Amino acid sequence: MSTFQYKPLDMPKLQIRLLRLHPTENRDSIDASIQHFSVFSLGSTPNYIAASYMWGTCLPTENILVGGKIFKIRPSLKHFLVRLQERPRVLWDSSTSTQFYLWIDSICINQEDAKEKSSQVGLMKSIFTRAESVYIWLGELSESSGQAIGSSLRQIDSFVDAEEQGAPLDGSVISDIGKLSNLAYWGRVWMIQEVVLASHFLVFWGELCFNGSWLEHLMAFAQPSNDVMLLKRTQSQQAENQLEFLIKTPMGKLLHLRDLREGQTNSYFRQLWLFMLLFRSSAATNPLDRVYALLGLTQDVLEIDYTKSLAEVYNNAPEIVDDHNKVNFEVSVGSSSLPGYQLIFRDTCPKTGEGISLHYKGEVDSEEVLSWILNGVRFDGRSLLLEMVLRGNQFQRGPKPPLVPLRLNEHH
Repeated sequence: MSTFQYKPLDMPKLQIRLLRLHPTENRDSIDASIQHFSVFSLGSTPNYIAASYMWGTCLPTENILVGGKIFKIRPSLKHFLVRLQERPRVLWDSSTSTQFYLWIDSICINQEDAKEKSSQVGLMKSIFTRAESVYIWLGELSESSGQAIGSSLRQIDSFVDAEEQGAPLDGSVISDIGKLSNLAYWGRVWMIQEVVLASHFLVFWGELCFNGSWLEHLMAFAQPSNDVMLLKRTQSQQAENQLEFLIKTPMGKLLHLRDLREGQTNSYFRQLWLFMLLFRSSAATNPLDRVYALLGLTQDVLEIDYTKSLAEVYNNAPEIVDDHNKVNFEVSVGSSSLPGYQLIFRDTCPKTGEGISLHYKGEVDSEEVLSWILNGVRFDGRSLLLEMVLRGNQFQRGPKPPLVPLRLNEHH
């Protein structure tokens, strides 16, 4: 059987490819077709789901069929597609009585064509904001781990619902929610805009499946200042909020940003330098993505070109200049109630050794903006490390959405 060959996209028409899965008799086989649509032509683009997942370090070794041709994908994606096929109702669009299309970057973008890849990455903001939902794949779980974590999530769900004082959560429950909130997925740079821009998201972890809105409510519940939590102090000596630690986890920071940006029009929350500082420790396979993956969250305009070197990209990015082989952090903050400030950020790419420097000067014109700047500083050798945090902004608490569907063998 021959291998799949891409047909060129009509880039001036801002086309994207969308995938549709077809039923198969074999649980582990994937059969799909692919079509071209214009992402900005709402009348011609069908409803679709955008997939968000980690590629992983394994090479594309798994075979699927796309248009009757062999297409190789990575094991992590193969596992995800198999799980989706096990639960056909999550792929069913009740508004049109047809199956949702899927947008999956490693299939819908020709990764061997740098020009097409550059063009498609520039459309990712539109792709994720226009998707009916974003489906997040956190990876596989063993059957026993899935059962244990599913039980823990149900206990947390009951704990959040409980009236006034409740028994403390078991240590294993805290451990399981800690595992979820610290998974490598949440620390990848590409996941930032994919989660933040989603109108709705559903989380898949092994055979578990749960609503993203439930996670957001959990973050609201975990707020240190949550008055409801004050009524739930345990009868032991644990007066603190047992779930407060979630706010500082990679998952918590990402969901906090998603909540913070809801309806936010302040231009400070649309600047590339701010996101580069805030997510400077996020992981990226390609160092260029430390810039490109954040552009969808900003008001800055930058040409995406994967043929350029790291130095060229940083030299052209707003407020960013190349500064070879310097590792240093500096800050000076004024003393008035609404001070001016200057931030200088320098770092070195671990892969290339090229230095990066970011400079920003500005006037803080609101306490809300000031809350984005600095939590504190500490000296470490010759480097002054800046800890960027989101504070002074609370998650919005509303009626708690359902945790279910929790397992893939349950009805949606």
